Amino acid sequence: MTCLTPISLLRARRLFAKAIVAGLSIHLAVVHAAAAGAMGNHIEARSRPVGVKVEVSTTKSIDSFGARVFEVTAVTNASQKVSYLSSIVEDPTSLTILAEHRGILYGHISGVLDGFTIFDPLDGTVLLQVPCIRISTSPDGKKIAFVRFFPPHFAPLGASSFVYAVLDATAEIGKPSAAMRDDAGQRVYPASDPGLHVESEDDVHRLLGTINWNSATRFTFQDKYHGVVSTVVASCSEKHWTASVVSTRPELPAERN
Repeated sequence: MTCLTPISLLRARRLFAKAIVAGLSIHLAVVHAAAAGAMGNHIEARSRPVGVKVEVSTTKSIDSFGARVFEVTAVTNASQKVSYLSSIVEDPTSLTILAEHRGILYGHISGVLDGFTIFDPLDGTVLLQVPCIRISTSPDGKKIAFVRFFPPHFAPLGASSFVYAVLDATAEIGKPSAAMRDDAGQRVYPASDPGLHVESEDDVHRLLGTINWNSATRFTFQDKYHGVVSTVVASCSEKHWTASVVSTRPELPAERN
């Protein structure tokens, strides 16, 4: 299994700083043209409970902040609306429509960095932009587990540690903002940030493999820290997430670095 190197983590942090920009549950089929970002790429999702069909197509536009601009076509029983969405996502991979006014565009930003944009499909209003890695969605598509970095921006080489977080995409987000949020979601694990004094890769948390959902309110993952691999189970009760270590083992030689 591969883990991010300190150098790739530093590059990802630089991308964080550069990517700050202004401005139902159905998982869909993704249709791509041969070249990423080419005209004609589109992804489509239909929300059966609400009766909204949404198609997102790339345009040739880049806004003044360097964000990719997508054309969003929302078809309801009454009308068809076309709007424009500025997203941190460069190469879209999937789209989920949770409600008439709540959609999520997932994709790659650059290099090792992924992210997602929560938006209103009917007018293109951006509600939340989240840069992260290792995105995993719940079976019902309403919750998003992901990995972010600590510290979130610049730090000494190798100082970035993984923080596991989860976000309820159906919850009230508050004031809509197109600004990138690298602190979004509820922190799940570890309970506190590691120190910034890093002497080796053993001093930071790393994810082994992927985040796996067992149900809409429970997911598991394996975290490596100080040469120990911990199996962690995160679960939700009354909208509050808690995590517990259910087993540990020494890391294998192949899992180092």
